[in-house]
Amino acid sequence: MLIFSIAIFTGCGIVFFQLYWLAEAFDTTHVNFYKTASNSLQKTIDHYRLKQTSSILHFKPGDTTLSIGLPADEKVINKETGTAYGNRGGTSGVYHQFEPELTSSNIDAVKIMMARMIAQVTSKPIDLQVLEKNYHEELLKDKIDIPFRLSMIPANSKLSRFEVVAYAGLSKKSEIIRASFELTTFSLIRYNIIQMLISAGLILLTSGCLFYMWHVIRQQATVDNLKNDLINNLTHEFRTPITILKSTHEAIEKYGDSSGFANILRYIKANQSVLNMLESNVDRILDITRYESRSEQVVLTVFSLRKLVGDIITSFELGTDITIEYAYKRNVETVYSDGFIIATIVSNLVDNAMKYGGGKVKVGVSAGPFNNRWILEVSDNGSGIPQECINLIFDKFYRIPTGNVHDVKGYGIGLSYVKILSGLLNGHLTVVSTVGEGSIFKIEFPLNE
Repeated sequence: MLIFSIAIFTGCGIVFFQLYWLAEAFDTTHVNFYKTASNSLQKTIDHYRLKQTSSILHFKPGDTTLSIGLPADEKVINKETGTAYGNRGGTSGVYHQFEPELTSSNIDAVKIMMARMIAQVTSKPIDLQVLEKNYHEELLKDKIDIPFRLSMIPANSKLSRFEVVAYAGLSKKSEIIRASFELTTFSLIRYNIIQMLISAGLILLTSGCLFYMWHVIRQQATVDNLKNDLINNLTHEFRTPITILKSTHEAIEKYGDSSGFANILRYIKANQSVLNMLESNVDRILDITRYESRSEQVVLTVFSLRKLVGDIITSFELGTDITIEYAYKRNVETVYSDGFIIATIVSNLVDNAMKYGGGKVKVGVSAGPFNNRWILEVSDNGSGIPQECINLIFDKFYRIPTGNVHDVKGYGIGLSYVKILSGLLNGHLTVVSTVGEGSIFKIEFPLNE
């Protein structure tokens, strides 16, 4: 149990770690989504501003000169100072020209900064429909295809951690554009589907290993209990014949001369009976082994089923408290099957019914037609079988737990033997039992031609 407890602790730790990792991965994906979406939105706005100011901001590739000019007849009003700017003489020309130190590393940043500044100063409006289209194309580059809606909000708006926003102008005092996504848990899971499948597989594998270990330990515990029960049953079953043999031998040894030939003969017959019983039990165990390994072959012959079952019932020694009712309901007396196996099945079922019968044992045996098959049925008026034990009674050496009380003789192999033999003849064995009322064992056999 210590090893099993350690394994359970380790397995639960692995499962907990995987669940924690999945939760962290999900949260990271959530944060990364909003970062990526916000960066893409700002990038879309910057490109939009560059396109807006292309008629004002002039830059020649390969030249370090950046020119800011206005087309003919265009005026720009600075909202902060109220100053109006325009081209001289109504012709297109450069109004300002300067030569910043532009390099391949800062050229894009300078262009975007100037475009955003000019757009803010000149109050260039943003067409949200066009921006939505451009933003959608930018998101697709990052493999994000989730419905969204853009809206303009004031610069002083309160923003939460998980919001996709970008600034329309150069400063943070400019208006804010917000993207509202129809984001669901499943949308986020899609971006971690491989990691989640791997974690789910590890969790299932770990859980399966723990379940299998628990199943094996339970089986081992069951086998150990069966072993202990078998030892106890063998001890009790052999104690009686050993006691009888020991007593008769002591009597013969001590009183052999004076007891007379008749008493000695009676002792010998008693010993012979006990030895026959022990030999029969050993043969039953050996027969089970042979039939399980299929070393014993089924021999099909035609025989009288009515007579076979009747002879078996007659062979049982019945007392005043035991009655057996036999009903043969088939129109044909013969069957094509293995007579020895059928006889063994009937003997074991009747013997089992007599052992577990009530105070006044009443056993019913019947053989009758059943569609295109024939059915053998053995019933008793015993104490019945608990439902939790019905699926176990056909296991080898299993006996219904009764504590340390061994009031019924046997090794727990009779019903297991019956199941094995029924299977050899393609028979279907079922049992119906009610606690306190008794049990009915039914075997359906095919009608072999």
